[in-house]
Amino acid sequence: MTSAELLNFFSTGLMALFGFAASNSIALLSLLVAVFVWRQSRADAKLAKETAVMNVKPYLSIATYRDPPKFTMTLENNGLGPAIINSFKVYFDGNKLIDDEIYNSVDIAASKLQLKIASRSCEAFGSGYVFKASDKVDFFEITLNANNTPTPEHIKTELNRVDIVIEYSDIYGNPQELYDTRGKPRF
Repeated sequence: MTSAELLNFFSTGLMALFGFAASNSIALLSLLVAVFVWRQSRADAKLAKETAVMNVKPYLSIATYRDPPKFTMTLENNGLGPAIINSFKVYFDGNKLIDDEIYNSVDIAASKLQLKIASRSCEAFGSGYVFKASDKVDFFEITLNANNTPTPEHIKTELNRVDIVIEYSDIYGNPQELYDTRGKPRF
């Protein structure tokens, strides 16, 4: 069947069947095609948005390093996008420490450890802090007194008394999985 015969069949067949003129049947087919294209473009836009959100998803983790007499906790963003800190809470023996940005609750926790600390360096992150992708910050670092070093098991037990809970979101404001070290040994 040639294209002229096909067009003739559609124009006469549809007109006879529905009482349409050829131009009306072409308009109806055009409307159906437009609806299908509109629907597909909405699905493509939704997929593009989901892909964009996944491309900027942050992933926070805490790495711990032991190089006696020095012990360090490092906050790392191993995700693809920035993490916006909503809250940074420090727990000591299961109890939440001061929730005030003026005081460094990490430093307070370090001071409560039953260890002979020669030096310490601590940092806390306030609400709204933007932690860019692939960033690493040593937020808890202590150096023990070299003359009076306790057993490794005692050091490990003491350091694991400090827990960190971080609520954060991506750049679009979508909350991410809560980072919570409670009940999980780190050292």
